[in-house]
Amino acid sequence: MDIRIPSMSLLAAWMIVLLYYSIIPTIPGTGGAGNLHLPAYFVLAVLLFSVLHTKHDFRRSVFAAIMLSTYYGLLLEGIQFFAPGRVMAAEDILINLAGSCFALLFVPVLARRPIQINKTIENKE
Repeated sequence: MDIRIPSMSLLAAWMIVLLYYSIIPTIPGTGGAGNLHLPAYFVLAVLLFSVLHTKHDFRRSVFAAIMLSTYYGLLLEGIQFFAPGRVMAAEDILINLAGSCFALLFVPVLARRPIQINKTIENKE
């Protein structure tokens, strides 16, 4: 079984979680979730890479994962502009980008050790 189907499900679930927490109003005095941007977009970039990665297109997969996670962060920041109790912040966009780029350090590890749910046994004769 190809790992992309579970990865796509995890990716979709993570994107929904990010959307939800981007549109709910912040509680006054808590300062929001500013510290969570970096790890949240780190995870998003890794999940995007795991869906996009092919053996022959490593660089494009990395670039696409960074760009798509950054664009998603821009989209969510744009939505926050219209959401009551939320504020669009340029610093959040930069932190999102940093989290996505930081994921690049771990992408080679993922590329070398692909996760396989069901291994197929090939008959070598």
